[in-house]
Amino acid sequence: ESFDDEGDGRLYSVYAHPVTESLDLEDWSRCWGPLLARKPLATCDSHYRCAGGHLKDKFCANCRANGVPVGLTRIVALTPQQHACVSNSQGGGLWSDGAASGLPKYRLVNQTNTCVEPRLLVFKEEGSAIYATPPLGAWAEIPTQWVEEGSHVRLWVGKGTLVPEPPRNKIAVRAGTSGRKRSRLDVGTEMACASGIPAGGCGQKAAAAPGTVGASLVYDGEKTATNSSASSAASSTASPKSDHAAAGEGGTPSSIPWW
Repeated sequence: ESFDDEGDGRLYSVYAHPVTESLDLEDWSRCWGPLLARKPLATCDSHYRCAGGHLKDKFCANCRANGVPVGLTRIVALTPQQHACVSNSQGGGLWSDGAASGLPKYRLVNQTNTCVEPRLLVFKEEGSAIYATPPLGAWAEIPTQWVEEGSHVRLWVGKGTLVPEPPRNKIAVRAGTSGRKRSRLDVGTEMACASGIPAGGCGQKAAAAPGTVGASLVYDGEKTATNSSASSAASSTASPKSDHAAAGEGGTPSSIPWW
């Protein structure tokens, strides 16, 4: 049900929509996922509260893991000539005022040094990607591989900003162990599993495809295993000589304790 209460010809709803009301209030202490998507997200943790000043702290664990969809009517790609026209404000909120550039409120993303261009501009309001006038020529094309289902781009927290591709999973390193030692341990477990050795707690790790981080670790492990085998063979070959050298004049083993 709706009515014209202001006399301006526009219809106003009798009932306030709780989701829309929440988005309009823009409570920055909550997860920024729904604020960025401009709609409720089923997987978002509604009880999450921002715990720090970094961008990653503004999103709950679910939104960081699943990404945040942004409709194509609210996102554009920038040309290099347009980079100087936009920047994120230093305020505590999500959106920057684009009045100086003749643009609606926006968020600049995919803009840090390690990001793969083009940079992206996410507008706050629906339809802004269609109606906003781009500075210094037309917008750039959004790469097709970034578009999901022909309707939206999914943004992920990473590289100090929001990026249109999920960041690579980082290898978990055991506390107090270097990454290389950790990789050898993993490879040893995989070799034990492959050879049928009933090692307790044998890791259920999938073989990594060639060229992946996992594959390079396996390669390092194979080199280590090969070197270890060669070292063992050399040791066994040299052992009789060592025993003889350690023996007394009559071939009697030395009485020097092994400890």
